[in-house]
Amino acid sequence: MKTAANLFLDRTTWDLTLQTSKEVVDVDNGHWDSDRLDVVAQRIAESLDEADARVHHVTILLGASLCLPACFTCESQRQARSAEALGYRLEEAIPLAAEDVLADFQRDGLSVFAVATRRAPMEAWVLALGERGLTIDFVTPEASLAWEYHLGIAKGKQHSAAMWQTNHETQLIEFQDRRPIAWQVLSNEPTELRQHLKVQRLGNQTDDQPILLYQPSKTSDASGLGVVDVDHSTIHVIEGPTLRESATKRLSEIRAGRQRVPFDLTPVTGKQSARGPLRLDLAAFQLAIIVLLGSFVFSAWQQLQRAQSKTDQHVIAQEEVFRELFPESRLPVGVLSRLKSERGKLAGVRGKSEDQVDPISVLPILHRFLSAVPSDMRLRIVSSKIDGEGIDLSGEVREFADADRLAAALRSAGFLVTPPRTSRLPDQGVSFRLEAQLPNEEGNDG
Repeated sequence: MKTAANLFLDRTTWDLTLQTSKEVVDVDNGHWDSDRLDVVAQRIAESLDEADARVHHVTILLGASLCLPACFTCESQRQARSAEALGYRLEEAIPLAAEDVLADFQRDGLSVFAVATRRAPMEAWVLALGERGLTIDFVTPEASLAWEYHLGIAKGKQHSAAMWQTNHETQLIEFQDRRPIAWQVLSNEPTELRQHLKVQRLGNQTDDQPILLYQPSKTSDASGLGVVDVDHSTIHVIEGPTLRESATKRLSEIRAGRQRVPFDLTPVTGKQSARGPLRLDLAAFQLAIIVLLGSFVFSAWQQLQRAQSKTDQHVIAQEEVFRELFPESRLPVGVLSRLKSERGKLAGVRGKSEDQVDPISVLPILHRFLSAVPSDMRLRIVSSKIDGEGIDLSGEVREFADADRLAAALRSAGFLVTPPRTSRLPDQGVSFRLEAQLPNEEGNDG
């Protein structure tokens, strides 16, 4: 784990430490308020620069005085999944509006445990430190990291509690099925502790399991707590780390990627929107999306290449067929269109098949066509296709007007004639092509 900075904040004090994989070193501490926040942020940046110039990441851990815990039950699963609905329910449990706090939630069915903090001070801290080149990894309650570490090493029962004592207060967190259900800050005065535990025990008389109270601390004797004479309670004292030690141990696991932040109260402001405890996960997710999109593009490109290869094969095959059928003709640009046209020309001369109808004599329509040709017109017929309903004719005449004259003569004879397609021949004369059709009833009668 690289060296990182921990900034422990309470209502009026701050404490800065450097944490490596082996140790935690105290760097600086002092008092703060909103009016002097820029001065304090500058001092923190200078202290980190003097201690280790490579450190630019800071984790803010909030003391209990800056946190507002709440526990409530939702009316439906839909409400429990809605961040907006949870915000409204949280308003009922704390003396602040939802838009004035940063909050995170842990859900267990319809039961919800929430931790909130005031939005304005945290946004001011993040902005002040960010202006001095410090990145805020995340903001989270110090106690939440401590109790997550505690649950990882303690054998929790159905209903249990963890307690830490400092010089000024005692923090008591209660769990149900290893999930937090209450977080209270109590006086170190033994009478108050004794009274609270008695009341708490009376509220859980229906439990088959007694309340197991854990005290991860350096203390090995519960007598200093003033709770040894609590009726119907079982006190187990566990020698272990203090509140801050527990929090920093859990923090090292989070930074190593083995655990997640239980309550993330990081404000999303400007540059901080892309930073936080899940920034590596987010970067990995974005990379996975890029790889997925890249694979889709590569797959589509491969399919396009295969389709283009098949198209090229078909074009080559069409060109080979054309060269075989028309060895003396120039290869046209649209081979497929030319082949379809030639196939259409040959459709009338195909052999008889079972699907074809009986052939109709073309003599009547040929006679009608020849009768319609003007007697004084010099005409050379190059090719013709005649069926029972019309004639497809290619030929040569002297002038362009002769082709139009021929078409007019055929129309006078009752044919439906398309305008002739003409072109000047290299030497002399004009080539033409026209199609003449008889109306359906006449063609069938013929």
